Amino acid sequence: MTYASFTVDVDRDANMPSRGMLEGISRPIDGDHTPRFSSSGRGLELIVDLLDEMGVRGTFFLEARTASEISKEMPIRDLLTKHEIACHGFEHEDLTGKDTGIPLSRDDIYFILENSNATLEELTGRKPTGFRAPYLNVGEDVLDMVKEIGFEYDSSLTRDLSDRPVSPWFLPNELMEVPLAIDKDVHGKRIYSYLWAMHEEKRVPGDYIRMMERAGGGFLVLATHSWHLVETFLRGQLDSERVEDALQSVRSVIEGALNLGLEFLPIEDFLRKYLGRV
Repeated sequence: MTYASFTVDVDRDANMPSRGMLEGISRPIDGDHTPRFSSSGRGLELIVDLLDEMGVRGTFFLEARTASEISKEMPIRDLLTKHEIACHGFEHEDLTGKDTGIPLSRDDIYFILENSNATLEELTGRKPTGFRAPYLNVGEDVLDMVKEIGFEYDSSLTRDLSDRPVSPWFLPNELMEVPLAIDKDVHGKRIYSYLWAMHEEKRVPGDYIRMMERAGGGFLVLATHSWHLVETFLRGQLDSERVEDALQSVRSVIEGALNLGLEFLPIEDFLRKYLGRV
């Protein structure tokens, strides 16, 4: 039996790191890279409606600043009531400094995570149990702080599907790691269980369905951004027809998984039910 989780990173629109800036920026429009949140908010409504319609409960990794901005326009607590709340930083910070050139101390990282958690708990009424790093950038210091804050799991690393079924494992600091998957497509090229490439028109739903066929048990984590249904790096903000196409692509991936017999669970539910965690 293969289990799966559909996860959504809810962060600033078309985010990207910038050298010398701690917080993430948005894809520049007319030279303006100020963070935007409207595509993420609209996409969040669309993807929650889709998951609810299909009877799939997901895991939503919320960036605290984005969640705060979105909550000004919609009742985010009610919107996500059926789904897991998890953490994705506060300002989409590169916690390793790899892409920004800004090194952070362990105290800096702790403060960001603690502030993120407090904000998300206030907005949603629930304390996040899981964490995914912005840009998936983690190191030993970050993972130690994730554990120290009290998160039960991290979902920032990847594991190769071709070696074995992908399943959670314990890191040396006893934090549970729930990885994304990597596989090879029919042409021998790498494919990630993150749907980024599909939204940027470099892959089709069938590529991910084949990946799920090869999963062979374990726990497969799929991931996307809420903004990617409404805006892409390739085309910018999408018209209504392309938004519907993007939504249909996600539907096709989920339908493909269900047709293969995969059972979808929020990450925390899987860890609780099958591993006795959380």
